[in-house]
Amino acid sequence: MPGIWLDRPGFRRGMTLVEVMVTLAVLTIAMTGALSVYFTHIRTEMTSEERRRAALAAQAKLDEIRSAIAGGASLDQIFNDYGPLPLPGGGPKATFDVEGLRPIGKLATGTVSIISDEAPNEADFGIDYRAKAMPPKIFGVDINGDRKYSGASPYPFPLDLNGNGTTEHFVAAGFRLLPVVVTIQWNGTYGTERMDIFALFLPPLIQQ
Repeated sequence: MPGIWLDRPGFRRGMTLVEVMVTLAVLTIAMTGALSVYFTHIRTEMTSEERRRAALAAQAKLDEIRSAIAGGASLDQIFNDYGPLPLPGGGPKATFDVEGLRPIGKLATGTVSIISDEAPNEADFGIDYRAKAMPPKIFGVDINGDRKYSGASPYPFPLDLNGNGTTEHFVAAGFRLLPVVVTIQWNGTYGTERMDIFALFLPPLIQQ
């Protein structure tokens, strides 16, 4: 009989509604997982590229300072060119833009901070020069790499910056050591980001 022949194993005409729903549910779960992995990968790639640009920009600025010193510039001249004088604009080379990174409001994407305190607190440095505020707005810098921006006399401080045998003063001239922090701050794809790189410069003859 036709009815019996159609119901024999191996001759079913199609999937039931329940089977279709189960199949769709499995496919949905699989696609959701795959898309999640894909977008996580894209986010990681974009964030990594932003941090790569920031690191290259910071290193380029440190290389610029290193080249100036090797070319005969004194540490005092570097302090005047890149440091906090004159406020509130900072030295002529105290701020810079970074191609491919979006600034956070009016804040400079790249900022050079000269640590002129022989026993500094990280919270007291990092001047928002573009705010043109008096007293200047401070955003803090990370000297020792702990990303807290608030350590008192972090490593390698205290330091005798002017060679007078003490470590208790702010120094404005006569530098024998020049601590520098380059800060890159930007409005990233997934929120605000920042990077601080610390370097300690010596006078030209000592560096050679």
